[in-house]
Amino acid sequence: MSRTLPRPPPDPAGRAGAGPWRRLGQVLVASYLVGLTLFALVLVLGTDFLERLRYLVEPSLGPWPSRHVAEMLAYHRAMDGSVPTGAVIFLGDSITQGLATTAIAPWSVNFGIGHLTARELAAHLDQYRSLERASAVFLMIGINDLAHRGGPRLESDLDALAAALPANKPLVWSAILPTWAPGIDAGRIAAVNRAIATICGRRPGCLYLDTEPAFLAGGEALLRDGLHPNDAGYAVWIGLLRSACATAIGAGACFSTATGTASSLP
Repeated sequence: MSRTLPRPPPDPAGRAGAGPWRRLGQVLVASYLVGLTLFALVLVLGTDFLERLRYLVEPSLGPWPSRHVAEMLAYHRAMDGSVPTGAVIFLGDSITQGLATTAIAPWSVNFGIGHLTARELAAHLDQYRSLERASAVFLMIGINDLAHRGGPRLESDLDALAAALPANKPLVWSAILPTWAPGIDAGRIAAVNRAIATICGRRPGCLYLDTEPAFLAGGEALLRDGLHPNDAGYAVWIGLLRSACATAIGAGACFSTATGTASSLP
């Protein structure tokens, strides 16, 4: 026959002592949840978290802008207010960044950024308020887009970029240079250049500069690494840009292809 042991009487002191600890635990949990919520709000509203997430879930956007791009954009923001009225502004990637723009137009500013894509340039174009007071804009962009999954949305990105540039400024738009770098399809470059020519043709005051014949004729000897021009390559491009500059804004504002001098400055 089993016997049931009597239960000990409840301890009123123990029950009373557990109350404050329970309340403390509830306060700690509530504080944790409030802190977590505030952290999430700061992360979403006070950082670039959502933009980074967008790049992560949309591969067609390309890679997240590099530290170099972010730093150069910051330097350009600092420079922009000092750009004088009438300056010629150059926009582009590392190929433009390595260009001595004063060899084309003496009063010029080089806003080229290595690793920059067309989409990134369009996204940050509003920081370049000096474009509104420029005498002309020179543009060459797109090779970094093509290096990333072939730039599937490049044509539409270039169209959007053209629409964002001031419509009342002459635009000299250089074709993407031929490349011998691995992983970039020559046919894709040619297709994008045809799209650039079409976009430029729809825009008043836009001059499309076809660099392909000269660079294909010179071949890989014009490039230092299969992608970026060497001294000889830049000399070829500068000659083409000088002629385009004279056509777009007048010979007086540009270095002469023949003499290497500018007849006058603005």
